[in-house]
Amino acid sequence: MYAFSFCNPTRIEFGEDKEQHIGEYMQAFGVKKALLVYGSNRIKQSGLFDTVSGSLKVQGIDFVELGGIKSNPVFSKVEEGITLAKSSGADCILSVGGGSCLDSAKAIAAGAKYTGNLWDCFLNKTPITEALPIFDIMTLAATGSEMNGGCVITNEATLQKYSLYGAALYPKVSVINPKLQATVSRDYLVYSASDVIAHSIEGYFTAKVQPEIINLQVEANIKTIIKTTELCW
Repeated sequence: MYAFSFCNPTRIEFGEDKEQHIGEYMQAFGVKKALLVYGSNRIKQSGLFDTVSGSLKVQGIDFVELGGIKSNPVFSKVEEGITLAKSSGADCILSVGGGSCLDSAKAIAAGAKYTGNLWDCFLNKTPITEALPIFDIMTLAATGSEMNGGCVITNEATLQKYSLYGAALYPKVSVINPKLQATVSRDYLVYSASDVIAHSIEGYFTAKVQPEIINLQVEANIKTIIKTTELCW
């Protein structure tokens, strides 16, 4: 028998049109101003931005925007976000997008509370114990960042890709509406399916201790991803 401790404090709001209530979910935590992090302008073209911003306004939550997050997020954009969060007085981070947006949001949330160079925390594997509250609306199923306390960022200047972890990096609320994720292109459908499979087999092949029931769950997960992706294709 192997002893362990487990805690996942993230509240998952799963279902159709759940994104319409993001303002209510955030207001329950007493936040007043959000840094809204997203990738391309696709969320504006699709109307998702208007839905989100409208929900925030109804609840009296102000926000500033940080767009342009790209796949395999980079530290220079995180630094831009940290500066904006501090200068605007944001007291929380809201990510609308996929795992790259959320990973960036987590790093920004940590950096907004950190006085030094945040990259030192990546280098030293410093556990993050303080960060701005993090909220998210997922538009792509892939990394599982919506319910874990980690993020992975690339430093373009040093060509290093490192991770950051900490209890403070668990999102407070994650909104998952599968219909939003169904709007991605075929290419991104394949990318996300591949990503889910890759993350699933990481522990499968590398864990020193792996209960048989977990192995079976991983195998079932991979089979399900293949089957449902083929149906969508």
